[in-house]
Amino acid sequence: MEPSITQKVWRFNLSRTAAISILLLNVLVIVGMSPGARAAETSALLVGIDADASRIEIAVRLSMGSFRGVLEKYDARIQIAAGDKSISTAELDFDFADLKTGNKRRDKDMFKWMDYENHPTGSFRLEGLVAQGEQLEARGTVTIHGVSKPIVFPVTISFEGEHVTAEGSAKLNFLDFDLKPIRKMLFITVKPEVIIDFHLEGRY
Repeated sequence: MEPSITQKVWRFNLSRTAAISILLLNVLVIVGMSPGARAAETSALLVGIDADASRIEIAVRLSMGSFRGVLEKYDARIQIAAGDKSISTAELDFDFADLKTGNKRRDKDMFKWMDYENHPTGSFRLEGLVAQGEQLEARGTVTIHGVSKPIVFPVTISFEGEHVTAEGSAKLNFLDFDLKPIRKMLFITVKPEVIIDFHLEGRY
């Protein structure tokens, strides 16, 4: 039976209403009119690292003496949760070619020891901050020599206006990253546990 003119008009209006509703929903999603989506988008503030005021160093002990290396260049990305002024994201990427010990021959030996051609970079990813009494503890994953391992270390974070400072020390055992023990001239050995000291400053 052929639909009446009234039925055809009703079906047309219904289809047009549905189409308009879908279009409006898509527009709301695209432009972010949802309050929850808009809040999530603006809740994280990126910290601009002050390279001149920041430092990352590594302390290495030998059976006779010690030395320090300085990471001269790195890419640190820190985000602040705007609501409670806490660090929500922290990532660090670096190239071992930018780690300088003040001795070019030693740096060259380090590249060979760690198979630099195949594993030139390292990284750290923060997974969470946990309060342990009065001390704040950072938990994350560090990747060196193509091996990723969990790491936990104390950290101090302070805020002053839009300025943020994060500093602390982390211990690593390079044997955990499939790196061989280092022995020089039979009686000089490098202790496998190294200490990474960091002080990062920036504004958001």
